[in-house]
Amino acid sequence: GQVSWYPILPVAFYKHIVDISGLKPVFVGQLDNPLYVDEIKKVFPKARYIASRGALYDFQLIRSAKNVAISVSTFSWLAAWLSHAENIFYPLAGFLNPALQKAYNQVELFTDFASTSDERFRFFQMPFFYNEEISSLVQHHTSFYGKIYEVPPEYVDKLKNSPFIKKNKIPNRLSFRDKVDPLWYLKEYPIAAQEISEGYYSSPSHHYEEIGWIRNYSPFSMKDIPENSVLVSNFCKASQSSVDLIWSHGKTLESDASTLVKEYNSPKIFNHTELQKNAWWCVDLGKNWDITCIAIQNRTENLGVEKRLFPFFIESSMDGKKFTKIASFDSNTYHDEGLLVSIFNQPIKSCFIRIFLPGENRVLSICQVRIYTNNNF
Repeated sequence: GQVSWYPILPVAFYKHIVDISGLKPVFVGQLDNPLYVDEIKKVFPKARYIASRGALYDFQLIRSAKNVAISVSTFSWLAAWLSHAENIFYPLAGFLNPALQKAYNQVELFTDFASTSDERFRFFQMPFFYNEEISSLVQHHTSFYGKIYEVPPEYVDKLKNSPFIKKNKIPNRLSFRDKVDPLWYLKEYPIAAQEISEGYYSSPSHHYEEIGWIRNYSPFSMKDIPENSVLVSNFCKASQSSVDLIWSHGKTLESDASTLVKEYNSPKIFNHTELQKNAWWCVDLGKNWDITCIAIQNRTENLGVEKRLFPFFIESSMDGKKFTKIASFDSNTYHDEGLLVSIFNQPIKSCFIRIFLPGENRVLSICQVRIYTNNNF
């Protein structure tokens, strides 16, 4: 579950294979993830489960089967290809789908495992999805039932020749590459996930650029932001207490701090101070605004990175010198997908907003800050 283009398959894929083939399932290999395997056992309580006995044994066992449903794995693909199987059920997911490789921002991939000239291969289409933390992924998988279907080899050849595959970059007339939350976008708009998987668009950002904005799709979740909010922090000047020579994306205080006030940052883009006392980040909004809402997107790739933000304060100032605390977050507060939102019923007039981490040995490293006023100005 660590690599985005090696997604764990939805149980709905195996359910579909069993339903159309009438075969009895046997699950082989790495069966040590209880969250995922328990989901499989709920659907196939009477299936046979053979835990891994080492790479060679597993490889030969797959090769000996007459029917193989491979995972998104070069290991299982190679074992199936080198077998005498009558049917190889091939999921068009992850790097196994030739139309999706650029969608994972891995331009060096461009591999072709979909052997459309080999009559043993049967191809199954499903919506596009990224690999992610296992509990979130298993929950997302429940939406795949009824959306997986077999396609002919000619369809797969079309995916191999999708025009965007040879396109070097998204046109400059619009650029939403850094503004789309890909995980949220795919879950919120399943039609987009389907269209990307079918090869019409190369990625969530490409989809949003070409058609999503016309459909009034949002590039990221606004569920916790009050209606009629107006974003005022985009591309404002920002600074911070220090930069880390290894982890900072920017090399100066200003360039690293400014990454947080783009319209949207991917989870892989963040600022990063040094380990220090009283770390801080501050944005200059250019003039005094009546601030009604502040949204902070924390890093969530692992619990250690997520927890080190806490405790912290949000402070405001009209002159950049005298700051007043307007909100605080402690380590016991629950935050949905790392999003921390402060809503002010009485607007706070402010030109400068600062995030302040009190105490020794603190690191401030987050993905984004969005500051809103209402539209009554």
